[in-house]
Amino acid sequence: MKKLLSLIFLYNIAFAHPHYFIDVDLKINANKIYHQWQFDRINSKILLFNFDKNRNNIFEKNESIDFYKTILTPIKKDNFHLFIDSNTIEYKFKKLNDFKISYTNKRLTINFTTELQSLKETTMCTIDSSVYMAFKLNSVDTTLKIQTQKSEYDFCIGTI
Repeated sequence: MKKLLSLIFLYNIAFAHPHYFIDVDLKINANKIYHQWQFDRINSKILLFNFDKNRNNIFEKNESIDFYKTILTPIKKDNFHLFIDSNTIEYKFKKLNDFKISYTNKRLTINFTTELQSLKETTMCTIDSSVYMAFKLNSVDTTLKIQTQKSEYDFCIGTI
């Protein structure tokens, strides 16, 4: 019985870890956040293989749309793993604005923006409750005063 329970426990641990590792760079101004998500090399190669149909390492419009629908639309229900709260208003996004996808230096990168009325007293976090994606904050470019809190799989930024 102990062996069976041990196997079940180890099986759960083996699958309870992130599958995508994403490096994040942010640029924050008064009412807009510019997001850059860069996928790890292994997943970049897999995603490129799945979505770059003509194998030219460039995402044409139809390939970008296919990527967005397949990869990002399913996480729309979780607000694209973005939690943004400003003065007790929790922002919900119907889509990611200015979406662009590229592949350079063996890494797939997506860029997009989120617009807010004001970033005063705002908290922004990346949260994936399924621990399917791990977000690592690389840099924040802003003139606003911010506080940052990081964990192994996500981060939060608050404006003061």
